[in-house]
Amino acid sequence: MASTDTKELRSLHAEALLLFDSVWGTQWEARQMSLYDRRMATEYGAQYEGRVYEQFENKPKPEFNKIKRSCKRILSELRNNPITVDFISKDGSDRSDLAGVCDDLYRSDEQDSVGDEAYDLCDEEAVKGGHGAYRMRAVREDEYDEWNDHQRIRIEPIPDADISVFFDQNSKRYDKADAGWCIVLTAMVRDAYEDEFEDDVVSWPTTIEDYSFEWSTPDLVFIAEYYKVVETTENVYVYESLDGTEERYKEKAFEQDENLRNMLNATGWKLIEERTVKRRSVHKLIMSGGKVLKDCGMIAGKNIPIIPQYGDRSFINGVEVFSGHVRAARDPQQVYNAIMSWLFQLAATGTAEKPIFDPEQIDEFSTEWNEDNIDPKAYLRARALRDDQGNVVQSGPLGYTKAPEVPPAISALIGVVNNDLNEILGDSPESEKMVSNVSGKLAELVQSYKDLPSFIYGSNRAKTRRRGGTVWLGMAKDLYVEVGRKMKAVNRESEVRQVILNEPAFDDCGEFIHRNNFADADFDVYSDVGPSSSSKRAKILQDIQGFLQYTQNDPELMRIMTLFAMKNMEGDEVDVLRKFADKKFMQMGGREPTKEEQAEAAKAAENAPPDAQHELLMAESRKSDSLAEKADAETIETYADIEKKQAETVETYAGIDRDDLASGVAAMNALNPVNQVASAPPQQPRTGEQ
Repeated sequence: MASTDTKELRSLHAEALLLFDSVWGTQWEARQMSLYDRRMATEYGAQYEGRVYEQFENKPKPEFNKIKRSCKRILSELRNNPITVDFISKDGSDRSDLAGVCDDLYRSDEQDSVGDEAYDLCDEEAVKGGHGAYRMRAVREDEYDEWNDHQRIRIEPIPDADISVFFDQNSKRYDKADAGWCIVLTAMVRDAYEDEFEDDVVSWPTTIEDYSFEWSTPDLVFIAEYYKVVETTENVYVYESLDGTEERYKEKAFEQDENLRNMLNATGWKLIEERTVKRRSVHKLIMSGGKVLKDCGMIAGKNIPIIPQYGDRSFINGVEVFSGHVRAARDPQQVYNAIMSWLFQLAATGTAEKPIFDPEQIDEFSTEWNEDNIDPKAYLRARALRDDQGNVVQSGPLGYTKAPEVPPAISALIGVVNNDLNEILGDSPESEKMVSNVSGKLAELVQSYKDLPSFIYGSNRAKTRRRGGTVWLGMAKDLYVEVGRKMKAVNRESEVRQVILNEPAFDDCGEFIHRNNFADADFDVYSDVGPSSSSKRAKILQDIQGFLQYTQNDPELMRIMTLFAMKNMEGDEVDVLRKFADKKFMQMGGREPTKEEQAEAAKAAENAPPDAQHELLMAESRKSDSLAEKADAETIETYADIEKKQAETVETYAGIDRDDLASGVAAMNALNPVNQVASAPPQQPRTGEQ
């Protein structure tokens, strides 16, 4: 292991401490408020923390947590509308095959790393406190297989992102793509820290106390992951071969192979261009408050693999502030709880009138009165008060206490605060009622209007997922490079297939290529917000059921719509039926067949036995062709006979004297006046005649 106590690393450690101290000092209050918001919505008792704790220290502290219910509604809506990441060609060219591979491998990495846990925690912290985050990390595909060096991308949660994730203060973009550095804090149990890093926590320099953040506590130790963006320049050389092929070589390639330049010159390659390009990489270090614990070097990809998510984010006087769904409802919630606490105390004192006795009246019966609420009696006894002569002065109670009354102002305040909470949280009691005789479309419109307050969280969530796709693609271009590596891929319908990376093949023009080459994966990333696959399928089935009544006169359309409905059915039990319907749907032209399906169909056609009906039709066709050819031959023979007879006639005419020919024509016309025989043409002069 390389030494972590070098001059360069000590400088980076000091730099990271200063950067962290500056961001912690400016954002400490906003981050503490975010933490308090999350506690208020989640942890019981937290709604009486802060300014109101001392006032209610010796009073009842009932909680009527309306915030938690409202947050659950938003989070349920988000989970019911998952995000789909799509990779699209930057230049608009048809790169659908490679883009589809990226889509499917991204989904596979999500499933294998249980990425939905990271997404759910990120959504929850962003909705409640205003700031969430998750990370992507390259890990070994199988850490227990010493021969498997392949790496995969894992999506991992970051708990307490509002007090553990800190980005460059100069970054202004939502996704922090313009950040130059990032620090992520992780809390470790002291024993685990000492075992992993073999570092004595007590020996940390006391200079750490100069920084406002307390790096260690009696039970926990904080370590920091420091990500720093490094931008460098690099020379790239473009060589051209004798046949016009171009190849690009980096300066590093010539440094690693001293003979590369001479080999290129000797084989006819010519240097045609030299340019300087920028390179971006990310340097990762793990540090404690006293030193660098581990230098991880340059990590995969060119982006910081920490993806933030915000609720409501803005800048005030150049300082980034954020909040979630709880912030605006916090004060009304505490006021509501305070009123309920007062009413609780009022109810605890008793709402019934109590009799007032002289001690002489009930001294001997005090036990009966005290235990009446536990063991009710048919009646209670008391002695009458008498004067000195024994006359009864007071036979009953001296009086009664007054039952407590709720002031009208308190009743009005309860209604006002309750309405304000419902308005702020977007939870109107009327919207929960299901009104009869209302169409489904109208119900959907009402629900969409009700969901408007939570739309900002869904929009920001889509930005976060898009950034996650960008970070993943940058890492995948560095990690998924092995020739012939087989990887699991998952499509939109959660169907599993196998992808072979850098697979040798020939394109349509016969040129040798490597299919599924991530070096060519230069894509833009988009995120699509929509209902879950099960929700979409249920909606499809509902819509098709409504349309089928209008297709009674078109059996073909009815059949293809029925097949489409069948291929969208849910359940493992109908998997075979769903595949059958999808195949029929494709054969009827409902969708284009994939390349695999085209190859399978061509192979099946080659190996299929001859069809008897088809063979009969082909035989009849060949017979018709033969008869046609025979007729053509007879026609040609007839024309030949006609030409022969015409030639003989001309020859006969040539041997007849002109005068004899004229007499013959006249005789024929006299016999057949209808078909007049034309007069003989003028006789051509014979050879030598003028």
